[in-house]
Amino acid sequence: MTAYQKAVELGLTGSDAEIVAVLQTLGNRDVPVLEVATWLRERGLLVVGFRGITGSLVAFYDQCSDAAIKAGLDEFFASVVGRQAATVRFTDPQIAGRVYSIATQLLPQVGGDAAMLESFYAMAGERPYAALTVEQFTAERDAATIEAARQVAYSEIVRRANEATSAAAAMLDSGATAEEITAAGFTGWQGAEATQ
Repeated sequence: MTAYQKAVELGLTGSDAEIVAVLQTLGNRDVPVLEVATWLRERGLLVVGFRGITGSLVAFYDQCSDAAIKAGLDEFFASVVGRQAATVRFTDPQIAGRVYSIATQLLPQVGGDAAMLESFYAMAGERPYAALTVEQFTAERDAATIEAARQVAYSEIVRRANEATSAAAAMLDSGATAEEITAAGFTGWQGAEATQ
């Protein structure tokens, strides 16, 4: 599916740049929270054990003074560790944007890099539109618009051809001559060409 088709499917609105920014955050599938919790535990980011909750995300949270980042971590923690969500919704444009924002802000703070971010998104089947540019999206939209116009024009030509064929058949049944039928068909095609 092209990025433009995905934007239409999701009902995304706004400028091309705004739509591209949303598409770049999407994953291919939603991920069960247990899978995300396992990913966090395996990397030492968030571990729930007998002594409580530990890991580099906890240490970062304790030292962080940014209320917005703490709120994002609280939401993420409630969803993943508190099991207040069944999945992390990488396919929902509104949720995916928040997840991406949290991930890109937090991973560097706990020693994560681009490879760790890609590993995180591998759970969601990658980010199919991660490298999408505004120019590519605009080209896809323009191509789709041209194709839609072609389909409309083709449908009109087919409709007129069917009308001309039906009219010719009726004329044939009424005893018209071949010349009269040909002239009527030619006139009908000229009308179809004029609408192209």
